Amino acid sequence: LEFSKRVAALELKIKENILLNNNVFQALSTTLPDLLELVEADGAAIVHPDRTVVFKTKLHSKLVNELHTYVSAITHKQAVYQNHQFNQEHGDAFGFSIPFAGFCRIDMDASQTFSVYVFRNEVVIEEEWAGRPEKIMRYDDTRQVYTPSPRQSFQAWKQSVYGTCIPWNSMEINALEQVRQVVRDSLLQRSDELTKLNEELIQLNNALDAYSYTVTHDLRNPLASIKLMAQFLQQKLGSEHPIVLKGTDNILDAVSNMEGMMNKILEFSRAKVYQYTPEWVDMSRILADIVQSCSHRYQVTPDSIQMGNPLPVFGEKTLLYQLFSNLVSNAVKYSSKAEKPQIRIDSFIED
Repeated sequence: LEFSKRVAALELKIKENILLNNNVFQALSTTLPDLLELVEADGAAIVHPDRTVVFKTKLHSKLVNELHTYVSAITHKQAVYQNHQFNQEHGDAFGFSIPFAGFCRIDMDASQTFSVYVFRNEVVIEEEWAGRPEKIMRYDDTRQVYTPSPRQSFQAWKQSVYGTCIPWNSMEINALEQVRQVVRDSLLQRSDELTKLNEELIQLNNALDAYSYTVTHDLRNPLASIKLMAQFLQQKLGSEHPIVLKGTDNILDAVSNMEGMMNKILEFSRAKVYQYTPEWVDMSRILADIVQSCSHRYQVTPDSIQMGNPLPVFGEKTLLYQLFSNLVSNAVKYSSKAEKPQIRIDSFIED
């Protein structure tokens, strides 16, 4: 009963650590001391695809991984494997000295990539018999056969057995299996949560695709009307009124940028994988348009924004416009309330 309570306490501690750390590997690592005390082991190790940790054993992680590969090949995907005389039976297969006599291993997954080892050191066992165990054979001339001679003495005979450890009993094996089940339940729960999140993400993406398609489609007619009106004003009044010519140029550039962004959004909504076509983009014209637009929007003087010598950028033109539009717009917006705002846009090359 007392042992069952200790097992239940360890299970609860592992579950609490998983909830706190949101990491099964980390939660199991922090409870290794409790696990060793529960099953009366002398050392432990956890093998995981991310990394391997060792606890109270002379083996470092690289040697534990070598041991893990060897054991995986001979266990034939047993969920729990124990051998109290592993060093005696398999020690010669390794190019290093094994500092333990036996171990018990529990696999947390079917692929044997996430496993826990608990090691036990050598314990010299004294075996005792009433009399020497071997029989002395004598030849019977009459019967012409060898027969065992009767035991002459029943004096106690002892023999020391080396290279073994105390085998794990059924209660200890059951405790390790319960720890395994707790970890597996947590892994399955996380897998279910990820599956649910992926399903929700798919639904959101589908809704976003539908919304993007609707918006880009519905904005085409208003933009076309704005473009036609700007072209009409430019043709009728642009030659006589420079301010009209400049204003209509700005409108047409803005419409062109909007059309480019809408086309990209439409392509995003239709394609699962978008293939970017990068090119060398002259940033001076793009930045000039952005600066002019921001100056009008936030009512700042042109000399508040200083333009250096923008170098060309290798990338996708529409996305670069969106990126720098956000950067410059935020800079102008949050500095426009200052008494004498100063914004400088420049570029340079670093070695």
